[in-house]
Amino acid sequence: MLQRKQSLLMLLSVALVIATYFLSFGAIHGETDLQLRSYGVKDTTGDYLSTVNSYWLHLPLALSALLTSWSIGLYRDRRRQIFLLRITFFLFAITFILLSLYVSDAQRVYPQAKLSIGPAFVFPPFALVLNWLSARMIRRDEELVRSVDRIR
Repeated sequence: MLQRKQSLLMLLSVALVIATYFLSFGAIHGETDLQLRSYGVKDTTGDYLSTVNSYWLHLPLALSALLTSWSIGLYRDRRRQIFLLRITFFLFAITFILLSLYVSDAQRVYPQAKLSIGPAFVFPPFALVLNWLSARMIRRDEELVRSVDRIR
């Protein structure tokens, strides 16, 4: 049911994760301008440099998007929805840690260059907050259903 607020928040969270793959995490300004992308460091000619590896970043990011998408369809089983969203909390935290390591590794490889953070760097924490808000709303729905069942 996409008309529920929590489903819309989870859908927005999945959209942020997908946007993470297409936008840059940051830029390195030095002798040549480089972009930190999800598939590696990209130079101005469009070639990817093999100096910094970012492939380990994809697994927790993709899993969190899949679990969030799956939990959207589980609107009848609210407990399972909350459980899947709690798993995504850990996956988003791991993603943000790996993303920070990726940016610091790129800064270590290019020490003279100036680093600026891009928009995709903040998408995983925003997606984490959106999933947390969704879990709170789902928990409130579950408490409401339980209270109505007690009244009967």
